[in-house]
This record gives sequence, C-alpha cells and structure tokens, in this order.
Amino acid sequence: MKRCLSVLLCILLLMPLLAVVLRVAPAHAATMAELEQEVDRLDGEIEANKQKLAEYANKRESQEAYLQTVQEQIDAVQKKADTLNTQIKTLDNEIVGYDNQLKQLSNEINVLEDEVKLATRQIRETKQKIEDSKESLSGKLRSNYITGSETTLKILMGADSLASFLTRLEMMRRISENEKKVINDFKEEVEQLRIARQSLEKKQSELEEKQAQVTETKALTVEKKAELTAKQKDYQDTIDELEADYQKSENYIKQLDKDSAAYQNYVKKLEQDRENADREIDELIRALTATSAPPTTVGPSGETISIANGDPSDLTTTTEPTTIPEGYIQTEIWAWPLANYPCYISSPFGYRDWRIGGNAFHGGTDIAGSGIYGQPIFASRSGYVAAAVWGTTGYGRYVVLDHCDGFVTIYGHCSNLTVTQGQYVVQGQQIANVGSTGNSTGPHLHFEVRYNGVKQNPMNFVTKP
Repeated sequence: MKRCLSVLLCILLLMPLLAVVLRVAPAHAATMAELEQEVDRLDGEIEANKQKLAEYANKRESQEAYLQTVQEQIDAVQKKADTLNTQIKTLDNEIVGYDNQLKQLSNEINVLEDEVKLATRQIRETKQKIEDSKESLSGKLRSNYITGSETTLKILMGADSLASFLTRLEMMRRISENEKKVINDFKEEVEQLRIARQSLEKKQSELEEKQAQVTETKALTVEKKAELTAKQKDYQDTIDELEADYQKSENYIKQLDKDSAAYQNYVKKLEQDRENADREIDELIRALTATSAPPTTVGPSGETISIANGDPSDLTTTTEPTTIPEGYIQTEIWAWPLANYPCYISSPFGYRDWRIGGNAFHGGTDIAGSGIYGQPIFASRSGYVAAAVWGTTGYGRYVVLDHCDGFVTIYGHCSNLTVTQGQYVVQGQQIANVGSTGNSTGPHLHFEVRYNGVKQNPMNFVTKP
C-alpha cells in the first residue's frame, strides 16, 4: 500500500541497471587551485577549437569536422561554466565562513572587553582596600612602637585578682590576634592585586589578539569578495560565449545543404540521441511503476473502477494511499516550473519540424527566453526525486520527479542540479537551473509530464504566467 516506499525499494534494486545510463556528478571536491588549473586547461582547449573553426569555416569538405568542433567547443565552454560556478559557490561558502568568524570574534571581543572592565574595577577596589589596610596597620605599629611592651606589662600587673589577670591576658591575646589578622588580610589583598593584574594583562593580550584576527579576517573577506566579483563576471562572459556558440551551431546547420553528408549525419546523430534519451527515461518509468497498482476512479454508484488506458482526464481519479513525510503537504494544483520569469514556448507538445529536417514527435514543452540560461527551475508539484542525472546527451542534465499518483514530471537540458536522487521536494522548491546540455541547440527548459508512462501535453496541467 505504501507506493512511494515501494518505488524507492524498486529503484535500489534496479540501481545496477540504471548505473549504465545514469551519470552522476564526481564525488571529489576539488580545491580552488585544482579548479583554477581546470579553467586554464579549458581556456587552452577553447582557444584551440577557435583556431580549428577558423580553418574549417569556409571549407565545404570540412563541414562535418566543423560541426564536430563546434560541439566540442560547446562542451568545453559548458565545462568551464560549470567549473567557474563551482568556484563561485566555494568563494560564497568561504565568505560566509569569514562572516561567521567575524561575528564569533565580535562576540568574544565583547566578552573580553567586559572582563577587562571588571578586572580594572577589581584592581581599583583592591588598591583602595590595600591603602586602607596599610593606614590602619601603620597606626597600630606606631602605637605599639610608642607604648612598647611596658604598657602591656602594666595592664597585666594592674590586675587585683587572678580572675582579673586572666581576663586581661585573654584581652591582650585577642588584640594580638586581631593585629595578626589585619596583617594577614593586608598580605591577602596584596596577593589578590597581583593576581588581578596578571589576569588583566592576559585578557588585554587576548583582546589585542582577537582584534588582530578581526583585521586579518576583514582583509581576507575583502579579497575573497573581489575574487568572487571577478569570477561572476568571468562566469557571465562564459555563459554569453556559450549562447553565442549555440547560435553559431544552429546558424551553420541551417545553411547546410540538406542533401549533404554533414547534414544527414548530424540528423542521424540527433535522432539517435533522442531515441536513447527516451529509452533511458522509459526504463526509469518502468522501474518506478513496476510495483504500483493500477490507478482507479470512482464510478457512478461509488464503485471503484480501474483505469485501463491510464487516462488522467477524470479529476476524480484516486490512487492507493501515499506515504508523505511528516510536515509536507502535497497539493493537486500544478505550478509553472519557471515562476514568473518572462519566457515563451519555443517548441510545443506534438509533432514538429526537428529544426534541421524531418518530423519528430516532441514529448514535452520547451520553454525559452532572453537571458534564461541559469534561471532557477522549480518543482511543478511535490514528490520524490526519482533521478538526478548529470548526462551529456539526450536530455543532458535532468531531474525526474515521481508524484506518487501515476504522474511523473521531467525537467531536461539543465545547467545545474540542486537535488539528489531519493530526496523529497515540495512544490515550488528549486531543483535545477536552466541550461542547454544534451541534445539542445540553445538554452531552454524541456518540461515533460507522463502519466503511467504515457507522455501528456504539459499545457493541460500548467498555465504560463
């Protein structure tokens, strides 16, 4: 009955099969130095490709080589954009770390400043006590020096009885002990002053050290922010170059003779990529639905009727109970996957001209727009991430969400993925960024809806803002 749990179990059992077609991002976290070396390497590759393209540009016999080099150039520029994006994220994290460090240092400095003030006050009070004790002790010493031991003897000898003598003797003993206490208190106050001064010196030293750390951290923060600004500009320049390369590729293909070998081979490659991408998704969908009971609808008399053809048009369709993580609410309302970003439908659902020749069935809706590259992609509905694939052909980098009721949504050609397989996402949560990876001739989002494995027109479920 717990369909989603069964789905996840099925995915785990089929992972050896899916590993053949699903490419995942590398686990190694490269250092900034390694990333910088990769950028330099890619810059060299990009420059070499530019020289090749200049050589092939006007040579008819080099058309296939030109197309191949353009694709290699696109791949290299995309990799450079990915590397720069990783550097930007690393710098962002470092800056956040420095900001947190500054906050921590500020708190520690505030505590130390309070402790320095307290120690300074204690030293001042202890000094006053010492002065008072010194004056009292000096008076007693002067008195003892003047009277000497003779006064003490007269006091004792003036007793008129043994009882009086003992009383006077006890009184003199207590006076002596009091004087000793005054002396001991004086010594203790002097020791307290010494300890307080040592403590003050230590705290002042710690305070100076923390203040020096603040100065150093602020300097590093300024340096990292400047580096971040430079990387962001480099990233935007790279994205502009990537979009120009896609446009260059598309323009070149349009100018090719449709009977030429270069044109026909390119068409075959695109068709093969499309077939492979569909096969990849189909295998995943079959894995998801392998343990699922067929959906049902409520009949006129309240009876449960199986939907044999998987037609989702009946809004009364129900499925077996779905287990949703605590705290999440799944809604039946579909959301536009690009929020309110200005865009247009570049290729609708259905049969279309495959841009460079031949009719092909387009199983989704392509959403494009000026400057759309890198824009966030949001989950149209809540569900589980059935796949988060860092592929290079077909759908390129894509995310598949299983909504646990027969519906699956696919988000293709992404530049970056922000979710991982098995993760539960809520409607409106970012899952990726718009790109042009895979079988694509320009930045756009390929948005696809399938019901029980059958492709549906996405515009029957979502509305463009």
